Amino acid sequence: MRVTVETDNDSESDSDEKDIHNELKDELITLTNDIDMKQKLIDELELSQRRMQTMRQHSRR
Repeated sequence: MRVTVETDNDSESDSDEKDIHNELKDELITLTNDIDMKQKLIDELELSQRRMQTMRQHSRR
């Protein structure tokens, strides 16, 4: 029979890894949200540009 004894260092190391993992996960979520928001803004700008172009074309006629 084999018994595994977890030392404080192992426990701290696992805890540190979990903390780092959670921080990275939070950063990824934040970055993803920022990218989504910026993409929506880009989409809105492109739509506005198309509308402006259409208005310019109609005004030239």
